[in-house]
Amino acid sequence: MQKAKTTAPADPSSRYRFFCWAVAFLALAQLAVGLDYITIWPGAEAEVIWRSASGSPGGSLAVGLLGTIPIDSEYWLLAYRAPGVLLYFLGLWLFFRWGAALFGRDAVELTLILTAASLLLPILAKTASLDTWRLGLELGFWVAFLRYAKGPSRQWLLAAAGLGSLAVLVGQFSTLALLLFWQVAYYRLLVPRNAALKVQLAKPFVLIYLVFGVAFLVSYLRGNAPTDGQFFYFNLLQWGQLRFFGYAFLGLAPFIGFALAAVRDLFYKLRRGEEQAQLVAIGLVGGLVTQSLIFPFLLVFITAKQVQYYFQQPNYPWQDWVKGGQVLHLVLVFIGVVLALLGGYLTFQADGFRAVMGCGAAYWLFSFVGVIGLYGVRRDYVLGGMTLAGLLAVLFFWIQVYPFLHLQRNWPERLTKMVQKLVPPVTTIGLLADEPTTLPLAPYLLRVGLEPVVGDAAPAAPPNDLYLRALVPADSTADLRVRVQGWSGLGNRGEWGGD
Repeated sequence: MQKAKTTAPADPSSRYRFFCWAVAFLALAQLAVGLDYITIWPGAEAEVIWRSASGSPGGSLAVGLLGTIPIDSEYWLLAYRAPGVLLYFLGLWLFFRWGAALFGRDAVELTLILTAASLLLPILAKTASLDTWRLGLELGFWVAFLRYAKGPSRQWLLAAAGLGSLAVLVGQFSTLALLLFWQVAYYRLLVPRNAALKVQLAKPFVLIYLVFGVAFLVSYLRGNAPTDGQFFYFNLLQWGQLRFFGYAFLGLAPFIGFALAAVRDLFYKLRRGEEQAQLVAIGLVGGLVTQSLIFPFLLVFITAKQVQYYFQQPNYPWQDWVKGGQVLHLVLVFIGVVLALLGGYLTFQADGFRAVMGCGAAYWLFSFVGVIGLYGVRRDYVLGGMTLAGLLAVLFFWIQVYPFLHLQRNWPERLTKMVQKLVPPVTTIGLLADEPTTLPLAPYLLRVGLEPVVGDAAPAAPPNDLYLRALVPADSTADLRVRVQGWSGLGNRGEWGGD
């Protein structure tokens, strides 16, 4: 016998509204914690901060803009990371403001709630990389363009062209490829159904390409080559789409059962030719191929739709996918938490064990509440439990767990202090450009008045020159002037030093 389903109220209750505000507060707290002290991450964030601080932004206008930040200011790391957070919020706000007319207010609200509880987007938003710059602008363009395609008007033309132009200036060739794909795909989808769109759809893209062409020409004439993707953790020019797909799905771990059902439902609706599924699928494919963060965001969106359908449709067809995925997730999380507790104790003793316990217990217990809600058909348990699982786990990670990791990750600050104490003082410090784990050191050296040279060769010779590098096992017995141990990422042990 088919179980009965409860239906979400047409008018949101005061309790639901309070829950939404609580989620917003926790999401803001999660993003704000540590922005001013978390050690620079290797890769894109280190590239952005170093290239902007050293006055060599290449062809990136965004990195050039960040170059106006004084490297010796007290809250320099916050200043580098805040623009990405603001543009991230801008994209979410535009999706909320403009997307309700396209997808319904309930679906948009659920999408924002699940985005706050996801594990990938909020973490990337805390870095100074240009990934979330690109996401906020591309998401705003996508919604504005769909509004324009639904009813062409000057307002939506300017909104789509403006946001698309800013997006292509930030994302450059990756965003350009994304927009080209969207233009062709949406043209082939929409024009056969509405011949009046044949000319209208091209207008925002023509304006965007014109802006990009002028910017590219000016940059080229000034001798600045366009970026090759080093300012992004995910970028078309880096390839690795399967890895990106995996990260995007892992980011939906608190709702993994609904995410699996969402993918299954999307293919089902595509076979039936439903227009909204086709619009979203084009956005997903373009985001995946170009490794835009709009891909994980749209995964969150279709997942939120499944949460909505689960309690609205009496004969929801994918309930076995949802329940199976969430129960399996609960079992795997329990095993993962046990292993993390063991690792926390072995690395940081009792304090590390307690820190991991707070983070892991919050995630598992609230995930358990969500599973109870699935079998008891309780929307508040499902939405509240799974949302708080992701939100509180990440928040507790930054508050409780990361301070212990920071003791290992702050090796650039410790090494900088060692270099400052060298006698006689060094005049030239060399860093290898092809060592991504060493580059986070460069801004810290620059901040205290030591100007590192990042290149392909080491400087001349001591004592006035110093060559800093990631050490290899052969250096374990070497007599080096400075040496420090630490982590380059989360658990990636390493040793740095030089002579």
